Amino acid sequence: MPPWNGGVARKSPMSVSALPARTVERTPESLAEQIRRLKAEAESAARDHSAMLLRAIVELEAIAADIVDGGEAYSPGVRETARRLGPELEMARMNVESLLGR
Repeated sequence: MPPWNGGVARKSPMSVSALPARTVERTPESLAEQIRRLKAEAESAARDHSAMLLRAIVELEAIAADIVDGGEAYSPGVRETARRLGPELEMARMNVESLLGR
C-alpha cells in the first residue's frame, strides 16, 4: 500500500480538477512601445550572435595553430591551409573585437 495516502489503497483513479486561470489586466502596448521592445530584443540577439562569432574565430585560431604545430601527423595540404588561415583568423578576431568594443 502506498505510504503517501496513509496506507489506504484506493480503488478509484484520482482526478485533477481544473483551476480557473487568473487573467492579468495589461494595458495594450502602443505601436511605439512595441517597436522599441522589438528593437531592443533584436539588438540583444545580435550582440549574442556576434559574441558567438568571436568565440568561433578564437576556437578556429587555436585549432589552426594546433594543426600547424602537429607536424607530419597532418597532411601537407591541411597544414598549409591552417598556416595560411592563422594570420587571417587573427585579423578577423581583432576586427570583431574592435567592432564589439572589447
